[in-house]
Amino acid sequence: MLAPGSQTLSVTFTPTDNLDYTTATASVSINVNAPLPTATPTISLSSGTYDTPQTVTISDGTAGAIIYYAINGTPTTSSPMYNGLITVSSTETLEAIALASGDLVSAAASATYTD
Repeated sequence: MLAPGSQTLSVTFTPTDNLDYTTATASVSINVNAPLPTATPTISLSSGTYDTPQTVTISDGTAGAIIYYAINGTPTTSSPMYNGLITVSSTETLEAIALASGDLVSAAASATYTD
């Protein structure tokens, strides 16, 4: 199996019968351009117990990535898009994914907050 990214797979054919094909070879090159996953988002506030409401930011290292998030659920590309600060003020889990054009969806980042 080829890893994601641009790679070349070369195949060489050499006949194995007794006919005189000793000089006959054929090569085929295939360029595999598999998409890479978008970087996993970073949640600014670590999981923990907090006595007061906290603000959280989410960022992603992939240029142009759109971040989707869910509170107490699993984010999908149909979830709300992140566009600013999120306030956490009760026991809840924040999860986020990211997607950049031409890439695969990132792994999920998660943080759990307890009041």
